[in-house]
Formats: sequence, C-alpha cells, structure tokens
Amino acid sequence: MAQCVLSETIVRELSWIKNHLSRCDGVFLLKAIAWAPEDANFTLFTDASMKGLGFWNPNTSSAFHAVLPSPHPRDTIYYFEAFAVLSSLKWACSEHPERIRGRRVAIYTNNSNTVDMFNSLRAHADYNEILISAADLLIDFNIDL
Repeated sequence: MAQCVLSETIVRELSWIKNHLSRCDGVFLLKAIAWAPEDANFTLFTDASMKGLGFWNPNTSSAFHAVLPSPHPRDTIYYFEAFAVLSSLKWACSEHPERIRGRRVAIYTNNSNTVDMFNSLRAHADYNEILISAADLLIDFNIDL
C-alpha cells in the first residue's frame, strides 16, 4: 500500500473545504449561474503594477490604493492583480455588507490570469490563500461574482 504524505498546507486546505461542506445547505456551495455585467448590483474596478495596487467603486466615487513594499515580496504582477481583486471584495464586504449580501458583484481587472483564477476557482499553490480568502467571503455573504 502506498502512503501519501500530506503537507501542512494540504491539511489546512482540506480542513477548509470540510468545514464549508459541513455547513452548506446541500444545494449550492457556489452558484454557477451566468449573468451579464450590466446585471451586477455592485461593481468595482481594480488594477495593479509592480509599484502598487488599487481599486475604484464607481457607485460611490471611492478609490483606494496601496504602495507595494520594496523589495517586492513577489516577483509577478499576477499575484498583485489577484490581491487587488481580493482587497476590493474584502472592502465591499466590510463597508457595504447590506448592498452586496446575496447580490451579484462584478469586479473588473485587466489580467486574464486573475479572471481565469476566479472563474475556475483554481490557482497555482502560491495563490491559494488569495482564492480561499475570496471564496470565504463569497460563501459567507452569498455573493455571485
């Protein structure tokens, strides 16, 4: 019999899904219903560079940015683009929970890898923390992204 060695990361991620599955209603973990961008109840725009990241909410004319530390903790723009999407989602959940709970949220980014990551819910291991954090928010607030 072959043995499988589980890393601390794998155990943490398996525990995460176990906890969510044990609390879900058995119908949807995440909804997969197509809708058009104009059907969104809440819209955000994000962008990142190797110098900083930011997001903008056109509904409230609010914008936020952060300067990245130097030297960079990551060497790829993809990480910062994904982190900008997570940051905007986290902000919306904390600042406007009544406007997004159970709603459709559109987050625009100019990075196709980030779009693919959030559409497929599949990421390289280096990005799993971002994806898991976003999935927690989507599930807790019943958001359709």
